[in-house]
Amino acid sequence: MCPSGDQFCAEYGAVYMAMTNPPDADIAGQQDIMVRALVAGGVWTLLDVFYLFAQQSNAAGEALINWINPAVFTATLHGTINPAFTSLEGFTGNPAQGAYINSNYNPTPHGVNYTLNNACYGTYIRILGTQGAFAVMGVMTGAGIIEGYSWFLPNRGSSGRYAIINSGSLPLDYDNTDLGTHIITRSDANNVDWDTPLNLYDVDQVSEAISNENFYFLARNNNGVADSFYDGQLSCGFAGGHLDAAKRTILKNAVEAYMVSNGKGL
Repeated sequence: MCPSGDQFCAEYGAVYMAMTNPPDADIAGQQDIMVRALVAGGVWTLLDVFYLFAQQSNAAGEALINWINPAVFTATLHGTINPAFTSLEGFTGNPAQGAYINSNYNPTPHGVNYTLNNACYGTYIRILGTQGAFAVMGVMTGAGIIEGYSWFLPNRGSSGRYAIINSGSLPLDYDNTDLGTHIITRSDANNVDWDTPLNLYDVDQVSEAISNENFYFLARNNNGVADSFYDGQLSCGFAGGHLDAAKRTILKNAVEAYMVSNGKGL
């Protein structure tokens, strides 16, 4: 017998009922466990959007639902050929085909938890891309003195790995090719952390502006135009308010436990 929405916590029950083709009972149970961990750990209420691309089915857009509120910011696929969906793994980009995911979440009009000096975004990289200069996810608006950039490139060859949030200042620049959950988070007007699966990097990065475009995954939204396409595989994505170290650990552990439960973890 298939479960019904009221057999889960209220937060996941709403997501489950929004799916035309919900996952089987075992996978739904694991998804409920993940959400319960995020709720109990205080992460859920700090996020504006959370997408689980590693869904069992995407036949009717199940992997594109915004879990924080399934009624808004449903993501959409784009490209000459859309990003390839693999059950329980997520979406893989195709730069040659201009493939990317539009979250339809713009942090300027839509940000509730995401603000200039209190913000985060991130994703779970399951397969690292091979392109030299790509953006796993991100958005940028403007050019000049005041810029709103929020994007990261975890593997840019000899020129470094970049992460930036609500700024046009110099990005974080470290040698990082970790697989798993990456979280870029800003706690105030000056301090930014890039929390990767294996390392934590912090830097003084002055906040300047919030981008006024939609966040993209598998590419960067460059003033309304997708560029820097990524050919890796992403299993989830999110954005919201600042997550401290404890909450970042809760988020990373909850997502990884779900992936491991389906034999797709790292």
